[in-house]
Amino acid sequence: MRSIFILSFIIICHTISAQDWTVIADNMHFEAQMGKEPVSAMDVYEKIAGTPFLNPEFVNGSLITTDSLKYTGIPLRYNVFKDEMEFRIGDEKTPRVIANPRSFLFINLDDHIFQYLAFSDNNRPAQGYFQILNDGPCQVMMQRRTDYAEPKGAHGFEKALPARFEERRNSYFIRFGRQLPQEVRLNRRNILGMFEQNQDEITDFVKENSLSYRSIDDLIKIATYYNQLVE
Repeated sequence: MRSIFILSFIIICHTISAQDWTVIADNMHFEAQMGKEPVSAMDVYEKIAGTPFLNPEFVNGSLITTDSLKYTGIPLRYNVFKDEMEFRIGDEKTPRVIANPRSFLFINLDDHIFQYLAFSDNNRPAQGYFQILNDGPCQVMMQRRTDYAEPKGAHGFEKALPARFEERRNSYFIRFGRQLPQEVRLNRRNILGMFEQNQDEITDFVKENSLSYRSIDDLIKIATYYNQLVE
């Protein structure tokens, strides 16, 4: 399924060379999280345990614009902590940040497909990057989160802990068509509530295939089955 999805991602657009890439972007600006202005982002990150990135290394990725143009061979990495997509141009050592993520339909990074979307965060308007986990009218999406934890001094039998980046539990969403993504919890009641018009079919499908409502892989199977029902 993933290979089919990536193939459809590739063929929906024109391809132009990386040298022609004209995305509007500004210089990376790192707001000091520790109360002091860093010389560069990496100088600060190197002093903190863990990583703010999905992958600290830049990997060549591709982007599809809302004008259906595809840009390939772009060195990219995802800063999960800041929810920003970074890139490099030529021999520049300082990364830059994509300043207009809504101008891209998809960003393909190391076989992960991202889309920048509006959503509701505790009934408040928000925007952010979502990783798309399947294709079709009903999509399962994932939001990654990384937090910064302050250093802790030794206390009793507890050892001192340095400043660190800590991965949070992923959040999952379901998106129907062009609607806003809706957060979904991995339990029977919440998932079936998302598929209100097809609860009986979904329930039977889960039972017949011994699926678990607590598994993200099985939720993707449920969404794929739902897509077959409505297509």
